Amino acid sequence: MGRRKLYAAVAGVVVLVAAIALGLVFGLSGGQPQGTESTQATLASSGGPNEAIQVHGHWNIEVINPDGTLANRQEFDNTLVDMGKSVLESLLVGENSAGMWMVRLTATQQASSPFASGSGWIIDNRYTGTPSSAPDTFYTLDVARDPITPGVFTLTGTATATKDGGINFVATQLETCDASTAPSACTELQASNEFTMASFNTVDVVAGQQILVEVNISLQ
Repeated sequence: MGRRKLYAAVAGVVVLVAAIALGLVFGLSGGQPQGTESTQATLASSGGPNEAIQVHGHWNIEVINPDGTLANRQEFDNTLVDMGKSVLESLLVGENSAGMWMVRLTATQQASSPFASGSGWIIDNRYTGTPSSAPDTFYTLDVARDPITPGVFTLTGTATATKDGGINFVATQLETCDASTAPSACTELQASNEFTMASFNTVDVVAGQQILVEVNISLQ
């Protein structure tokens, strides 16, 4: 092959490689580069790195008879609500500090709730304010980190039904304080923010039965 033909062949290969490279960069879509969202979706679908963090909540509710036997049990997942997202944002940027947790138990039709006031409140046992005189407020909620798995913590507590009814709606709430207040000192009920909530098949409850609640929340 002559020197001139060799130069022409090499030039053709260079042009072809450049065209392929440009096609990969610009997505062969009229010269517009692929968006970041598309790239992230491609990485996620192909098993590539994915930096998204999701909040998962899993509930166990058990209804216990006065003699200690199990009357009913329900297990389900919950949803992080928009207020919960705002709370996380305010904590991460230092606008607020985290305080007490609460769990709310009720029915979509509150008249059908097993609590005289319509809702049962299981409040963080670290609460130092004046206890409520409401019959449906229980200061039994314990908050604990998983000793093995990072990013997982559990809320556990109990309540006692004051009348016959059913539960089919629950929510977790997180109190927050001003950023100048240390979390260890944020132990009163001030700004209550809904964090997660869920609806589920009704769990029937009879007055006098105890309701055991366990919520496992993971950040993954």
